[in-house]
Amino acid sequence: DDDVRRILSHRVLLDGTAAERLSQRGFSSLIGVEAKRDASVKFTQESTPWGFDCGLSATDDVPILRPLPGARELTTLVFCTYNGAPAERVAPGATVFDNACGGRVVCGSWHDRVSGFKIYSESRRNWLRRLLEALDAEALPVMGDDDQPLLCQCRRAADGALLVEAVNL
Repeated sequence: DDDVRRILSHRVLLDGTAAERLSQRGFSSLIGVEAKRDASVKFTQESTPWGFDCGLSATDDVPILRPLPGARELTTLVFCTYNGAPAERVAPGATVFDNACGGRVVCGSWHDRVSGFKIYSESRRNWLRRLLEALDAEALPVMGDDDQPLLCQCRRAADGALLVEAVNL
């Protein structure tokens, strides 16, 4: 548990499965949400305030996030009865929370078993960039917006500085 608290004292991006497991272990107060799967909750997509929506639906078996006081909703799971119908808010899709340990945690409902075409898309790439910016509260210093063959490596220097190498293949 001390290791978990130490990790959560930094900037952390959690998927739905990780948020659910940490909730089960009693860490909701440090991640800002209670996360639990609930088959009775129906939604058809994840709506963002950034002008695009992302594919995600109740059939993806994602945990539902119940935000605690202080958590801010970044995206919203919504239900539409048909394409173009008004969207009804269901639950947060992603949240950001500054915890008592000094960390900032972004939790999302998605997880690694969500189908690839919903995760590996341009809208999800933009969504991920926005979540990472919410973690750091500023724009990413480098971002490759187009699909490209890119090799990225990160290492720590002897003095602890982060070294990042991006090579356009």
